[in-house]
Amino acid sequence: MFRLKLACVKDIIKMGKRKDCPKKLLTKINNVKKNELKLKEYITNTKKFKKENEHIIKKYNSLRNNRWKIHRNIRKKEFELLSYVKLNPIYLKK
Repeated sequence: MFRLKLACVKDIIKMGKRKDCPKKLLTKINNVKKNELKLKEYITNTKKFKKENEHIIKKYNSLRNNRWKIHRNIRKKEFELLSYVKLNPIYLKK
C-alpha cells in the first residue's frame, strides 16, 4: 500500500500515475482534471467575450465609476454638513 506522506494535491496526482493506485483515487483525480479543463475553457471564453465586447465593458465601467463618485460626493457633503453644525450650533426657538 501507500506509505508516503502526501503534502499537496500535486503529490496525490503523481500517485495516480502509478499502476497500483486505487480505483477510487483515480476517479477523484479524473474529476479534478475535468474541472480544471472546464476552468481553462471558461477562462478562454471570458477572454474572448471581453475582446469582442470591449466597448460595452468600458461603458459599463465608466457608468459604475460615476455612480461611485456620486456616492462619495454625497458622503463628503454630509460630512461637511455635520462638521458645520458641530462648529456652529443651531438653536431653534419654540
